[in-house]
Amino acid sequence: MRRSSIIIFLLFGILFVSVNVKISQYYHIKGFYVTVKSSSDSEGYYQYLPYLFIKNDVLRQPCAALLDNGLRLNKFTCGVAILEAPFFFIAYFISSISGNHVNGFEEIYGLFIVIAACVYMYIALYVLYVMLSKKTSWVIALISVIAIYLGTNLFYYTVVESGMSHAYSFFCFVMFVYFTDKYYIQKSLKNTLALGLFLGIATLIRPTNILLTILFLFYETYTIEDVKKRIVFHFKHYYNFTLAF
Repeated sequence: MRRSSIIIFLLFGILFVSVNVKISQYYHIKGFYVTVKSSSDSEGYYQYLPYLFIKNDVLRQPCAALLDNGLRLNKFTCGVAILEAPFFFIAYFISSISGNHVNGFEEIYGLFIVIAACVYMYIALYVLYVMLSKKTSWVIALISVIAIYLGTNLFYYTVVESGMSHAYSFFCFVMFVYFTDKYYIQKSLKNTLALGLFLGIATLIRPTNILLTILFLFYETYTIEDVKKRIVFHFKHYYNFTLAF
């Protein structure tokens, strides 16, 4: 990216995040803490972070199944927590230097989870726009991206239920498709590792997301002959699968 493009990307990113956080604040009148303390899926995904890095006891997470030995098993997978982690650490740092009591469920943690969802959503929408603009006009690409964000449940799960898995899954999906497209142009180490990374995190968000593999295997195949050629192609480059997994 050129310097001017990076500046534009950052400026629009700041605007996108700021507007969405403000809208989220309107919905969360009682406080952002509800995004991390809600006794729902959001808390189930998030609780890995405070119980691993603050409480040092992952076997006593509250939003989890109670075992016969008195310990608890979190049945939510950790993919969302992995993506939330950088923002969790920022909140932890700010909370620590401000002298506030730190247990991982204060207001500031909820705020940064909202920011996390907005940041990942913005990156995903931007990358999606870049992909679409290569196949159609920038106007149609822009309208399509806006429609996908505002015309589906992505908007709700970014600004209201920010701790749910939707925004994070969407981010991984878009990045996986982006690097799938790049992989078939250039089978580089970077593209191979990126495919494994985003498929891995997507699967840790929701195990059923492993079905993205099907999209990769038969990406842009339109006839039976295309499918046959693609199968031969994958057998020829089997080592890429090993590396990605």
